[in-house]
Amino acid sequence: MSVVDPLGNVCLWKVKLHLRSLGMPRVPEFQALRNAQATFGQYGICMDFASGMSLPQAVDHGNQTLSLREVDVGTCTMAQLMTQQQDALFGYGGRQGVAPSDILCYWVERVESQRRQLAGCASHPSAQPACVVSAVGSPWTLAHEVGHVLGLRHTTGTGMLMSTPTASIVANPPSISATDLQVVKASALCKPC
Repeated sequence: MSVVDPLGNVCLWKVKLHLRSLGMPRVPEFQALRNAQATFGQYGICMDFASGMSLPQAVDHGNQTLSLREVDVGTCTMAQLMTQQQDALFGYGGRQGVAPSDILCYWVERVESQRRQLAGCASHPSAQPACVVSAVGSPWTLAHEVGHVLGLRHTTGTGMLMSTPTASIVANPPSISATDLQVVKASALCKPC
């Protein structure tokens, strides 16, 4: 018996996503999820919706209210130390019910790196897979950032998922190269069905 995702794609592998929203995204969270499902699903990799939650836009961080509407992600590189806002965001709502091999996906109003606005960022604490998407993210930003969490790097071509900026992607759904598919399938976050 075959396992299929909500879009009818046959699942050979799956990645579990947990969605957390602190913003009002231009592309609604479930539309972004469907876009990620369409993108990866065409290759037999199902993006499994595991949980969703709306969170208030501020958190008590050491008895000081810290707004998480705008999240400074530092240099937005995988090996960086987390900023104070990233630490607060990735600890917010906790990882209860989120397995170490699941990915937490947060939406906020603004993602900022060195005074530049980004559509998203996939830098996250070690052994706590996560990404953050800006409210101005494109229809493909969630899938793109999940791609980074799974180990993918930027590529060129407006038909490719890992091209940047994601607003320049014109294919629907975008493609993932054969080499990148090998990387995704080798990730500890991608499990056989």
